[in-house]
Amino acid sequence: MFPALNTPQQGKNGMAKAFIEDVECAVTVDQDLGDSWAVTVVPPRAAKGATQHAPLVVKLQGESPEKIVKGALEILQQRGAISRYELDPVDQAP
Repeated sequence: MFPALNTPQQGKNGMAKAFIEDVECAVTVDQDLGDSWAVTVVPPRAAKGATQHAPLVVKLQGESPEKIVKGALEILQQRGAISRYELDPVDQAP
């Protein structure tokens, strides 16, 4: 198993953010095997008594982690699972 990466830039924070309604969620990307990647939108812990959102996971194949993250977030937005997302301009793939 490969180590988890917070971003494709080897552990730097801040590459992407996803929003469920108005709640900001962390985005992580983990390399599985070969060119398979799992992109996870991790919602913050809910307050006691509030509904806790489950992590959202999309698995894609490709060589560019930046393109994988963008593609996964587009899929989640099209499905209505997230309201919107933001990518760090430095890390956006052309």
